[in-house]
Amino acid sequence: ASNRDLLDLYCGNGNYTVPLSRLYRNILSIELNKSLVEVARENMANNGVTNVTFQRSDCLKFSANVNARRGEEYRAFERCDFSTILVDPPRAGLDPSTLVLARSFEHIIYISCNADTLKTCLEELTRTHDIQSFTVFDHFPYTRYSECVVHLRHKPVESHAIPSGDH
Repeated sequence: ASNRDLLDLYCGNGNYTVPLSRLYRNILSIELNKSLVEVARENMANNGVTNVTFQRSDCLKFSANVNARRGEEYRAFERCDFSTILVDPPRAGLDPSTLVLARSFEHIIYISCNADTLKTCLEELTRTHDIQSFTVFDHFPYTRYSECVVHLRHKPVESHAIPSGDH
Protein backbone atom coordinates (compact mmCIF):
# COMPACT_ATOMS: atom_id res chain seq x y z
CA ALA A 1 0.00 0.00 0.00
CA SER A 2 1.12 3.52 -0.76
CA ASN A 3 1.58 6.20 1.83
CA ARG A 4 0.30 8.65 -0.77
CA ASP A 5 -3.20 9.57 -1.94
CA LEU A 6 -5.34 9.06 -5.05
CA LEU A 7 -7.57 11.62 -6.77
CA ASP A 8 -10.49 9.79 -8.38
CA LEU A 9 -12.35 11.89 -10.99
CA TYR A 10 -15.67 10.72 -12.42
CA CYS A 11 -15.86 8.05 -9.70
CA GLY A 12 -19.43 7.01 -10.50
CA ASN A 13 -20.60 4.34 -8.06
CA GLY A 14 -17.05 3.57 -6.93
CA ASN A 15 -16.42 0.29 -8.75
CA TYR A 16 -12.74 1.16 -9.24
CA THR A 17 -12.51 2.98 -5.90
CA VAL A 18 -13.17 -0.12 -3.79
CA PRO A 19 -10.20 -2.22 -4.98
CA LEU A 20 -7.90 0.82 -5.21
CA SER A 21 -8.70 1.81 -1.62
CA ARG A 22 -6.30 -0.90 -0.43
CA LEU A 23 -3.45 0.64 -2.42
CA TYR A 24 -3.65 4.26 -1.25
CA ARG A 25 -3.63 6.00 2.12
CA ASN A 26 -6.64 8.15 1.19
CA ILE A 27 -8.82 8.67 -1.87
CA LEU A 28 -10.64 11.87 -2.78
CA SER A 29 -13.44 10.87 -5.16
CA ILE A 30 -15.24 13.44 -7.29
CA GLU A 31 -18.66 12.85 -8.88
CA LEU A 32 -21.41 15.27 -9.89
CA ASN A 33 -24.36 12.86 -9.95
CA LYS A 34 -25.98 12.87 -6.48
CA SER A 35 -27.51 9.39 -6.93
CA LEU A 36 -24.14 7.90 -7.92
CA VAL A 37 -22.45 9.49 -4.89
CA GLU A 38 -25.10 7.91 -2.63
CA VAL A 39 -24.56 4.50 -4.26
CA ALA A 40 -20.76 4.93 -4.01
CA ARG A 41 -21.02 5.70 -0.28
CA GLU A 42 -23.14 2.58 0.18
CA ASN A 43 -20.62 0.62 -1.90
CA MET A 44 -17.79 1.75 0.41
CA ALA A 45 -19.79 0.87 3.53
CA ASN A 46 -20.71 -2.58 2.16
CA ASN A 47 -17.03 -3.26 1.44
CA GLY A 48 -15.63 -1.89 4.69
CA VAL A 49 -13.77 0.94 2.95
CA THR A 50 -13.09 3.86 5.30
CA ASN A 51 -10.37 5.88 3.56
CA VAL A 52 -12.50 7.49 0.80
CA THR A 53 -13.91 11.01 0.89
CA PHE A 54 -16.56 11.97 -1.66
CA GLN A 55 -17.06 15.46 -3.00
CA ARG A 56 -20.03 16.25 -5.20
CA SER A 57 -18.68 18.45 -7.93
CA ASP A 58 -18.51 18.79 -11.68
CA CYS A 59 -15.04 17.51 -12.64
CA LEU A 60 -14.46 20.43 -15.01
CA LYS A 61 -15.24 22.90 -12.20
CA PHE A 62 -13.16 20.88 -9.74
CA SER A 63 -10.12 20.89 -12.05
CA ALA A 64 -10.48 24.58 -12.94
CA ASN A 65 -10.70 25.57 -9.26
CA VAL A 66 -7.76 23.38 -8.25
CA ASN A 67 -5.67 24.81 -11.09
CA ALA A 68 -6.63 28.34 -10.00
CA ARG A 69 -6.04 27.45 -6.31
CA ARG A 70 -9.49 28.61 -5.22
CA GLY A 71 -12.78 27.35 -3.80
CA GLU A 72 -13.83 24.36 -1.74
CA GLU A 73 -12.40 22.05 -4.42
CA TYR A 74 -8.89 23.41 -3.88
CA ARG A 75 -9.27 23.27 -0.08
CA ALA A 76 -10.19 19.56 -0.32
CA PHE A 77 -7.35 18.95 -2.80
CA GLU A 78 -4.63 20.61 -0.74
CA ARG A 79 -5.37 18.42 2.32
CA CYS A 80 -4.05 15.39 0.43
CA ASP A 81 -0.63 14.17 -0.72
CA PHE A 82 -1.43 12.83 -4.17
CA SER A 83 0.78 10.63 -6.31
CA THR A 84 -1.90 9.35 -8.69
CA ILE A 85 -4.98 10.55 -10.53
CA LEU A 86 -7.62 8.17 -11.86
CA VAL A 87 -9.86 9.55 -14.59
CA ASP A 88 -12.83 7.73 -16.09
CA PRO A 89 -14.45 10.49 -18.15
CA PRO A 90 -17.54 10.33 -20.34
CA ARG A 91 -17.09 9.56 -24.04
CA ALA A 92 -16.19 13.20 -24.73
CA GLY A 93 -12.87 12.68 -22.91
CA LEU A 94 -11.05 15.10 -20.65
CA ASP A 95 -11.59 18.84 -20.81
CA PRO A 96 -8.53 21.16 -21.06
CA SER A 97 -8.55 22.04 -17.32
CA THR A 98 -8.54 18.39 -16.32
CA LEU A 99 -5.73 17.64 -18.79
CA VAL A 100 -3.66 20.40 -17.16
CA LEU A 101 -4.41 19.02 -13.70
CA ALA A 102 -3.62 15.42 -14.72
CA ARG A 103 -0.22 16.40 -16.11
CA SER A 104 0.83 17.53 -12.61
CA PHE A 105 0.57 13.98 -11.20
CA GLU A 106 3.33 11.38 -11.09
CA HIS A 107 0.91 8.63 -12.20
CA ILE A 108 -2.22 8.83 -14.36
CA ILE A 109 -4.67 5.96 -14.68
CA TYR A 110 -6.93 6.77 -17.62
CA ILE A 111 -10.01 4.63 -18.25
CA SER A 112 -11.81 5.31 -21.49
CA CYS A 113 -14.71 3.85 -23.44
CA ASN A 114 -13.94 6.01 -26.51
CA ALA A 115 -10.73 5.24 -28.38
CA ASP A 116 -10.99 8.42 -30.47
CA THR A 117 -11.06 10.84 -27.53
CA LEU A 118 -8.52 8.70 -25.67
CA LYS A 119 -6.12 9.09 -28.61
CA THR A 120 -6.56 12.88 -28.54
CA CYS A 121 -6.01 13.07 -24.79
CA LEU A 122 -2.99 10.75 -24.93
CA GLU A 123 -1.39 12.99 -27.55
CA GLU A 124 -1.47 15.74 -24.92
CA LEU A 125 -0.58 13.62 -21.88
CA THR A 126 2.40 11.90 -23.52
CA ARG A 127 4.16 15.26 -23.75
CA THR A 128 4.81 14.95 -20.02
CA HIS A 129 4.17 11.26 -19.31
CA ASP A 130 5.23 7.89 -20.72
CA ILE A 131 2.74 5.07 -21.25
CA GLN A 132 3.58 2.23 -18.85
CA SER A 133 0.75 -0.10 -19.84
CA PHE A 134 -2.27 -0.14 -22.15
CA THR A 135 -5.00 -2.77 -21.76
CA VAL A 136 -8.23 -3.22 -23.71
CA PHE A 137 -11.31 -4.90 -22.25
CA ASP A 138 -14.34 -5.94 -24.28
CA HIS A 139 -17.00 -4.75 -21.84
CA PHE A 140 -19.43 -3.99 -24.66
CA PRO A 141 -19.69 -7.19 -26.78
CA TYR A 142 -21.01 -6.87 -30.31
CA THR A 143 -20.45 -3.10 -30.37
CA ARG A 144 -17.59 -0.98 -31.65
CA TYR A 145 -16.86 0.15 -28.08
CA SER A 146 -14.31 -1.27 -25.70
CA GLU A 147 -12.87 -0.16 -22.38
CA CYS A 148 -9.23 0.94 -22.43
CA VAL A 149 -7.11 1.31 -19.30
CA VAL A 150 -3.86 3.24 -19.64
CA HIS A 151 -1.22 3.79 -16.95
CA LEU A 152 1.07 6.75 -17.56
CA ARG A 153 4.06 7.84 -15.48
CA HIS A 154 5.63 11.27 -15.45
CA LYS A 155 8.76 11.44 -17.59
CA PRO A 156 11.95 11.84 -15.57
CA VAL A 157 13.13 15.39 -15.20
CA GLU A 158 16.41 15.73 -17.03
CA SER A 159 19.14 16.81 -14.67
CA HIS A 160 21.42 19.41 -16.14
CA ALA A 161 24.84 18.82 -14.63
CA ILE A 162 26.99 21.87 -14.31
CA PRO A 163 30.53 21.13 -15.44
CA SER A 164 33.07 21.45 -12.67
CA GLY A 165 36.18 23.53 -13.01
CA ASP A 166 37.20 27.16 -13.15
CA HIS A 167 35.38 29.42 -15.57
